[in-house]
Amino acid sequence: MNSDWSVDKSFDREVRKAIKRNVDSPLLEVRNDEGVAKQRLPASPEKDLTIKRLKAYDNRLSDHEFTILGSVISPYDFSLTRIYKNNYTAGGRYYSAFQGKSSQFRLSIQIDGEPVAEVDYKALHPKLLYQLVGVEGPDDPYDTGGRYPRSVAKKAFQILINRSKEGLATDSLRYWLNRHRAKGKSDPHDWEGYDIRVTNKWCEGLESTLRDQLSPVAHFFNQGVGLQLQHYDSMLVSHVIDYMQVKAESIVIPIHDSFLVKQSDIKNVLEAIRYAEIVASKEQGITHREPLLEIEVINHTKIYEQQLENEESSIKSIQSEPLKEDLEQEMMVHGGDEQYLIDHQIEEQE
Repeated sequence: MNSDWSVDKSFDREVRKAIKRNVDSPLLEVRNDEGVAKQRLPASPEKDLTIKRLKAYDNRLSDHEFTILGSVISPYDFSLTRIYKNNYTAGGRYYSAFQGKSSQFRLSIQIDGEPVAEVDYKALHPKLLYQLVGVEGPDDPYDTGGRYPRSVAKKAFQILINRSKEGLATDSLRYWLNRHRAKGKSDPHDWEGYDIRVTNKWCEGLESTLRDQLSPVAHFFNQGVGLQLQHYDSMLVSHVIDYMQVKAESIVIPIHDSFLVKQSDIKNVLEAIRYAEIVASKEQGITHREPLLEIEVINHTKIYEQQLENEESSIKSIQSEPLKEDLEQEMMVHGGDEQYLIDHQIEEQE
């Protein structure tokens, strides 16, 4: 019986590794305001380069094995689709089925039997806006000095840069808080000790605090600049993918503004990010900046320490190990379009 079980497990492993992307599934989409993909893509060098990049990326995925709790994760889960909104200058982020997984789930996978690290931009979009106006921004734009939880301030900022209606964003903020409560989700840990009120007065105070605190870039609020910022961060991701495939000859799993790699590739991905910053800033004609990065791990290894020797410009973070049953439950959930909807349907529902 043990022998049969071993054969079945081995067969399942090979089947999962062999699952590939449907050849008819588009690598690139341009969607309209309703989220419907255009049937014919406009001709563009951007289109041709993206398709070439993602075909090469899928081939590279097949060279690696991804596992969690000893079970193989299909390379298909990491296959990327680039999605623009209306044209090639808005949006353009890369999406995959894996992106909906929790941080602890992502940090628990192994690539080729090796623990991973996630290198994450800190407050990328507010810092990009400060970069555009040529002003040094605060270390943490979402820190309101204890007046509001950081996670609420971050969500409010996202609403303010994605919203394109004039006037206060009170309705949008209130809608988001109501939706969070209606879904019955647990409140984030940093809400503890705060009296979160779904009222106009509370939401107006939050918006006013952010406008005062981020006054050099507050004129970008309610102008719908979020899609342009997403396009810029997608350019950074493009250059990181290219660097890791060509220069490092390895694999990187992008999650918008963070990158999951084998711990032995930490130096490579840090170099890739710095390369991407230089190239993208030149392409956009803006001043280059040194990115603020956080490097997260669960499994703290000797390789991790070696990779971070003399690395002073990044924040090191070690996360707690998740419960096995939580990981097993999350393994059963398959991602869909949720992250795209989060990116593109921020505004309140009228």
